[in-house]
Amino acid sequence: MNLRTKLTREVSTRITDESPTHPILTLGRNLALSSRREVVFWEKAKFSMKLHHLATYLLLGLLLAACNQNKVTITEFSPVGEVKDLQSFTIRFSEALAPEDQQDQWLTDEFITFKPAIDGRFKWTSANTLLFSPDRPLEPSTAYTAKVTKKVTFDTKFSLKAANYKFNTAFFDIENAEIFWDPVPRTDHEVKVVANLYFNYEVDPENLANYLVVSGEGSSNPSLTINTQEPSKVVALDLGTVKQTYKTQKFTIKVKSGVQPISGTGKLEEVRDFSLTLPPITRLAISSASTRFEGDKPMIEIRTTQPIDPKRISSYVTVSPKPARLSFKADGNSIRVYGQMKAGDKYNLRIKKGMPGHVANRLQAAVWR
Repeated sequence: MNLRTKLTREVSTRITDESPTHPILTLGRNLALSSRREVVFWEKAKFSMKLHHLATYLLLGLLLAACNQNKVTITEFSPVGEVKDLQSFTIRFSEALAPEDQQDQWLTDEFITFKPAIDGRFKWTSANTLLFSPDRPLEPSTAYTAKVTKKVTFDTKFSLKAANYKFNTAFFDIENAEIFWDPVPRTDHEVKVVANLYFNYEVDPENLANYLVVSGEGSSNPSLTINTQEPSKVVALDLGTVKQTYKTQKFTIKVKSGVQPISGTGKLEEVRDFSLTLPPITRLAISSASTRFEGDKPMIEIRTTQPIDPKRISSYVTVSPKPARLSFKADGNSIRVYGQMKAGDKYNLRIKKGMPGHVANRLQAAVWR
């Protein structure tokens, strides 16, 4: 081994042996160790944060589950939308609420609030089913809002998830309009033109006059007179007297928006126009034939363009199958057919050709309904 090689090894050995105490090497090692410690620290910190978040989520989940277990919902509120004026309401809940001693009896507790207010009584027909029965018919043409109160939960652990429910009685409207000839007493050559307006609620004829416009033969309100004096669903209009004519007559009846029924909060929202055609006085025509109830008894009503002699009706009007106690009643341009007819059964109505009108001429062709 030569001298140069020996010195190189001694220097290398000396540096290696002394390196732990060398300032620069010591600083580098300390920095490396510190960096590793910081990495380990942050890894531990992030793991700890994850555990904390997981615990928080689990706790929230348990709390939500507990809340949901204590929440009762309304699974049914019926009916909603348009309802009858005599109507009961059924409310069902997702949980049993009513104690046994509160069931199957009429209660006055305010389980539901109504706007406008509705007086009535409540009955729990089961632990989760509530029935409300109003004391009187609902107001016509009126919109209602119902809200179930916390009283339905009694002393249970449940909290109510409530909502508003809306319903209304039929809104005010004009169902139909018709026009017909009517003879003038003690005259042979003059007739009156009469129109009927059919409303779904009673109206005040005097108030209605402010909303009526009738036109015919190029003039407005031709001798318009309202024959109906008392509040009614059917208002008769006298459009004046004319000489007997062989021409078709055309009229337009306009009811302006804003007219109101006798009771209720609704009003006619839109203008209603009715274009009516009256056939020549020499031709009798059937305006309509429909079934309806008079009280609890079904009947058939026939409308014509002129009155019919009551004594001649049975010879021209038949019903098959023929009901027991078949009878007829004439009132103006209306023929009413009575008998022991059953609701839901089918009946055929026939009006024979040749049925005479009270003003002139006869029915030109048979009518089947």
